Amino acid sequence: MRSLNKFIGIFLALAFFGLSTELTAQTKITSGHLILQATDVKMPGMQGNPEMEMAMEMLKDGSMEIYFTEDKSLSVHDMAAGMSVTKTLMDSQNDRGVMYMNMMGQKMKIDMGSISEIEDYEEDYTIEIYEDDRKEILGFDAYRVVMKVEAQGQSMEMEFYITEQIKTMASLVAQIPENPFPGTALKMSMNMMGMELTFEAVEFNEKFDTSVFDIDDSQYREMDMDALQQMGGGGFGF
Repeated sequence: MRSLNKFIGIFLALAFFGLSTELTAQTKITSGHLILQATDVKMPGMQGNPEMEMAMEMLKDGSMEIYFTEDKSLSVHDMAAGMSVTKTLMDSQNDRGVMYMNMMGQKMKIDMGSISEIEDYEEDYTIEIYEDDRKEILGFDAYRVVMKVEAQGQSMEMEFYITEQIKTMASLVAQIPENPFPGTALKMSMNMMGMELTFEAVEFNEKFDTSVFDIDDSQYREMDMDALQQMGGGGFGF
């Protein structure tokens, strides 16, 4: 049972991790669809644990998709072959943010309120930039950034490869609403709850069907942010 609770906690943590992964695109690229896939999943010490091995296999199919125009952005995070899907829609023109979660069949809608007034959690973090450590991803030049975050006694270390050819206005980390980076992550690795997970961009298109922003919320139960955080247990959502 403890392993199952950890399994569920991982999905909630990843949902919170993706909460602020939004593009408002005000620079060189003003419209596009970015797809990142899980490329590496490790759970050291969990070999022989059937529940955690199942979780690891499901996370290998994880993906993050980001759709953006000049005034809207939608992130779609599928972390378990459809069992845990989080969509976050940001509409800067109407100054509104809404998150839709489908957690093992439980559908929840969270009104995040005014984008300009989304709560700043003011967590402690440090950033180390390594501009000499560069790689090309999907034709974009990217350099390495390491972030360490402390939240409510818990810690997480994340590594990113950032491109300044695509700008992100909002953060990739739920606890830090304003993007501390000068660009967009095309690769990200994190270590949390004994799990090592890496996502890397595999496709980018400047054109896409904007009907993705029209989400049918008729089957979603409304919740507030406080209730959602209680489900996640605080900190990073676990």
